[in-house]
Amino acid sequence: MDRIIGKCRKYINTSVIILIADFNGSQEIIFEKRNPDIPQGDEICFPGGRINEFIDRTPEQAAIREACEELGLSPDKIVVQRYLGTLIATLGVTVDAFVGKVKIDSWDEIRPNVAEVQSVFSIPIAWFQSHEPEEYYVRLEVYPSELDDNGQVKYLLPASELRLPERYHKSWSGGKLPIYVYKTDHGIIWGITAEIAREFVKNFETE
Repeated sequence: MDRIIGKCRKYINTSVIILIADFNGSQEIIFEKRNPDIPQGDEICFPGGRINEFIDRTPEQAAIREACEELGLSPDKIVVQRYLGTLIATLGVTVDAFVGKVKIDSWDEIRPNVAEVQSVFSIPIAWFQSHEPEEYYVRLEVYPSELDDNGQVKYLLPASELRLPERYHKSWSGGKLPIYVYKTDHGIIWGITAEIAREFVKNFETE
């Protein structure tokens, strides 16, 4: 994969890794529950985070670095197997997803960074293979204006002044976006994490 030169700067660029551990013959995916005091606190996610263009030469390196920082592992404990793909979220975030093995024999080798991670757990891949996620939708709406602190209209896109078609002078719909949800014994896995998990499991048998 090329260096991160040219990554679109209008997005927040992130990387995650689906780490697979082999516990007593069961292939299991490692998840984190985020510290409640950080963004998206208390939510379940994969190890990973924001790409640092000054440190990370590639999104893969970013995923490994973040996973090691969050789980208290050394880089030699993680073996990246493949690139799963890039997800572009509606809120201006790109997520490069990778699949890898974590070379540990027990949970004692994982020492979560409590500043970021509330807890760490694993779910067998077989569980996802036998449980389809529930599917919901959210409606996207685009607004060319907003109210300022004084309740006055502030135009973000002066559609009238720019003589754009009248349909852009007010809000317009961007359509519906599917949201996937897994209900697990460890809590709800949803959103980007659920979408990546679904894509991974869908293609797991062909790996």
